[in-house]
Amino acid sequence: MAATIDPSLSGLEMHKNLNPQGAVIDEIEGLIRVYKDGRVERLPIVPSVTCALAPDMGVTSRDIVLDKFTNIWARFYVPILCQSTKLPLVVYFHGGGFCVGSAAWSCYHEFLATLAKKAGCIIMSVNYRLAPENPLPAAYEDGFTSLMWLKQQATSSCGGSVDWLSRQCNFSSIFLAGDSAGANIAHNVALRLGNSNNKVATLKPLTFKGTILIQPFFGGEARTNSEKYLAQPPRSALSLAASDTYWRLALPRGSNRDHPWSNPMSKGSTELEQYCGLLPLPTLVCISEMDILKDRNLEFCSALGRTDKRVEHVMYKGVGHAFQILSIFKTREKKQRYEFEQARENEDISGHGTVKWHRPEDAKSIGCGYGACSDDTMEFVLFVLRSDGVGGNGGGSQRLMEMRLNNGVLLLLAVLLNWTTVAFLFPFYRVETMLFFMTILLL
Repeated sequence: MAATIDPSLSGLEMHKNLNPQGAVIDEIEGLIRVYKDGRVERLPIVPSVTCALAPDMGVTSRDIVLDKFTNIWARFYVPILCQSTKLPLVVYFHGGGFCVGSAAWSCYHEFLATLAKKAGCIIMSVNYRLAPENPLPAAYEDGFTSLMWLKQQATSSCGGSVDWLSRQCNFSSIFLAGDSAGANIAHNVALRLGNSNNKVATLKPLTFKGTILIQPFFGGEARTNSEKYLAQPPRSALSLAASDTYWRLALPRGSNRDHPWSNPMSKGSTELEQYCGLLPLPTLVCISEMDILKDRNLEFCSALGRTDKRVEHVMYKGVGHAFQILSIFKTREKKQRYEFEQARENEDISGHGTVKWHRPEDAKSIGCGYGACSDDTMEFVLFVLRSDGVGGNGGGSQRLMEMRLNNGVLLLLAVLLNWTTVAFLFPFYRVETMLFFMTILLL
């Protein structure tokens, strides 16, 4: 995949002219290499993009520096049609095992822009410091820094370049959210708020309504059944080996995976109970059936439930880790391959050659190996039903595309509208079915 990384945008330092003979002491293939001399190489597996969005997206986006000393910045997404009213705010932390990833990654850019539009909320996607250069708790500190920056905007009367945020954001309706390592960050930022009433007072007038944790990244020394027995495809977003390496690079030196930041249910850890007692924010956890983290996520929900904390979880069948993000790549890759094959077919037709007909079952042979939001055949059909194809003007295919939101958008949409019951009444239904019930409620 061709990619262009802008270091000033993504915050990822790309080291050039690395000594090919340098000793690699830790590596996750295709993502990150750590050398003995301390150098870190992050491979451009995902392209970083600017904040620009297509006009027909219906969302504006901009990048704002939150702390020039640590180079923490955030990308904001604001729905255009909702700019006359104050909107809820989602503070979102991207995934990547604390070691890779960026708010500028194209997959997050597309996902969060879609979410902002569909959910009618402002999204603040925080670009935090990465390990191993900045091991934990750096990411947690950056999360709290982002909240302090929000507090300054909520209390500022000076206007300035971010005056639009004070006019459009409802600072009394804030959600902390994230996926994978980002969900871990959202949880630990909330944990820090709960462990100190002073911190809650410090952030007034900000009011937090809940946490939304999508496949939260937790670990532990003892293996769970899903870690031991759940087979992962070759290009899985998170393997057990990768998980161990992420924790080795992210945790403080000398710590193991039973550290409370990795394993909040570890023996002797009281932070979870203290948090639930002081800041009982409702928590929604999104779990993927084929994710190696499944059992840890379920254990986490049970632990929260034992503290009388309001916690709900949704299990999504047949999908793996980060499906709601990586399916964007799967969809784009299929579209590109389909268009390529169409071009070849046109050449064959013009040259009276043999035409290769696409079949729905061919879709499974052109995927990229990640779990998808819905079955491969549906994704393939959506691209076959082009705007000039079946149905004349293609209205049917457009409607299908609009209905086929990914599960992550639906999940957050339900929470922001306080209609989470819909997701929990139909936890195993397909996305289209759940959206049908959401549409009825909206009407």
